[in-house]
Amino acid sequence: MAKRPVLVLDATPLISLGSAGSLEPVLRLDFRFVVADEVEREVVVEGRRVGAADASSVERFIREGRIERAKVRDRRQMRRIQGNPRLSPADAASLCLALELDARLVTDERDLRAAARALGAKVGGTLFLLASAVRA
Repeated sequence: MAKRPVLVLDATPLISLGSAGSLEPVLRLDFRFVVADEVEREVVVEGRRVGAADASSVERFIREGRIERAKVRDRRQMRRIQGNPRLSPADAASLCLALELDARLVTDERDLRAAARALGAKVGGTLFLLASAVRA
């Protein structure tokens, strides 16, 4: 059986799709969905603090195992990427995870997409997820 392709989700697609009520159908796609711990904190913990409706659905999908949480292992690469002043800690962690897992980074943030491409990571955005859902 072939391994499922891995997608590392940054905060922007989670928030956009969660707010639109479209995250559930996307999570039915044949991908392994992963988020960095830092992204979970940004979307769930901070989201709950500011009353974001999507925070509880993202938290539920993580609890159910439909979205996996992961820690960055390559601390040296993490420090190097965090040196980019245009990236948040969550952005840097997402990029590191995508590189570590040989995964596609799913983000809508221009600076993060540019940094990912410069390091050779595959990139997609919310539209990539929606187009994949339509094809499926």
